[in-house]
Amino acid sequence: MTTINIPWAAWHGDEQIPLAFPASWDVTEARMQDAPALSDQAIGDRLRTSIAAVPLAQLAQGRQNAVIVVEDITRPTPLYRLLPPLLAELEAAGIPRGRIRILIGSASHRPNTRTDMVKKLGQAVVDTVEVRNHHPYENLVSLGMSDRGTPIFINRDFVEADLKIAIGTIVPHEDAGFGGGAKVVGIGLASVETLAVIHGRTVAEGPVGLGRLEGNFCRSDFEDIALRAGLEMTINVVINSQRDIAGVFAGHPVEAHRAAAVLARQVYATELPPEVDVGVFNAYPKDTELMLGFNALNPGYRIGEQLIQPDGTVVVTMAAPEGYGYHSINSRQGFVYGPDLAWQRRLVVYSPNLTPADIQRFCPAGTLLFKDWSSLIQMLEAQYPGQARAVVLPHGAIQLGGGEHKA
Repeated sequence: MTTINIPWAAWHGDEQIPLAFPASWDVTEARMQDAPALSDQAIGDRLRTSIAAVPLAQLAQGRQNAVIVVEDITRPTPLYRLLPPLLAELEAAGIPRGRIRILIGSASHRPNTRTDMVKKLGQAVVDTVEVRNHHPYENLVSLGMSDRGTPIFINRDFVEADLKIAIGTIVPHEDAGFGGGAKVVGIGLASVETLAVIHGRTVAEGPVGLGRLEGNFCRSDFEDIALRAGLEMTINVVINSQRDIAGVFAGHPVEAHRAAAVLARQVYATELPPEVDVGVFNAYPKDTELMLGFNALNPGYRIGEQLIQPDGTVVVTMAAPEGYGYHSINSRQGFVYGPDLAWQRRLVVYSPNLTPADIQRFCPAGTLLFKDWSSLIQMLEAQYPGQARAVVLPHGAIQLGGGEHKA
């Protein structure tokens, strides 16, 4: 028997679980290149080193108040490591914590609870700084139209703040290229109307391309929106396989994001074997819910047909402690996935926390759900008797397999 341990349940335990495979199988664990975590000193140094913009200490001088936009609990960055040195910089520049507000740029996701906030931001931050959820239906201000013709309605607290900063995670995204940067504001703090127009275009015109930044109409649109709203600095984080901070890039809302993406492509790069019978794609560190769980298939972008045999099986593993999740601008409050989701291969989902109703509602017809790994393996052994080739991607949601755009 071959056993591979995979990370499980980001923000809801962050444990390791074993996946056992038949002894006769040839099983490869395809890990990303990875990088070590930065020390607290290194994080502080990188916050003070500004890319294509004045340093934070200088930017904050003379400001009456500040707003910091952060991503919600569906994103993996441990902000409890980043926020203390950031707040210290602002306080040293003359902005006390009583005049700093943290906005959770949750777009049309569910509001974050206090428990979520403590996990993500840290107890000390939640106890000493005002933290608010963005709401896409209220407390909005109109800023006209973007260059692309998108109506701009953005969170009023952000627009009216004196100093505006956003923190985002550089994770692969099929429309934005990578997450983070101006997306935290242009999407995270937008109204439902603005979100519907931007998401509607990506549905109508198709995905822009995983990792693609240059010539990306989706990203340029919300960068335009964020700059019109007054975003002055982004702090972009690259994570490692331990969901810790491997890189911090602060500075100009666009240029700092581009610099971070260079490191992200290196850290997330993954070498994959071709033509396997079974591909196991783990959704960690975006495994909180079903609707995000299929980010696990990112490494197969453009190369899935070469990676998985025509009669092969795609297995997506996800903890999904929040079930199918929530997204308020899509039909039936969720994405409805088509037959191309797993490159026309048989699709199997392993999750103890999902139900057949979840799978029937959102997944392609014929998708199988297993709550028990041993039962899933018994089914696969019957499908592939004797020897079989399998690959396991333990951090599928952030791994890059070679089919992504390079710029």
